Amino acid sequence: MLKNKVPKIGVALTGTEEARLRESEKFRNYAAECIRIASQMSGKDRQALLEIADAWETRARDAEKKEKGARS
Repeated sequence: MLKNKVPKIGVALTGTEEARLRESEKFRNYAAECIRIASQMSGKDRQALLEIADAWETRARDAEKKEKGARS
């Protein structure tokens, strides 16, 4: 049972693996949101958001490496 009282059914990952998986997905979602917002901006604001998105994508890749290492 999770803290929010939702039963943890059908989850094949350990708590740590699940948290890391969510972390990489969370970082990818942040990157996508930056790209979405950047598409509505111009100039320096757009460039800054695209650089932030790139940083989030790097964090997502790093998190995935940790996930794969934990499963090995």
